Amino acid sequence: MAPPNGKKKTTSNQSQIRGSS
Repeated sequence: MAPPNGKKKTTSNQSQIRGSS
């Protein structure tokens, strides 16, 4: 499901947002 970009928009975004707040 994750694109071959190496960047998981779903997991990466959630992880970053959670760690940020």
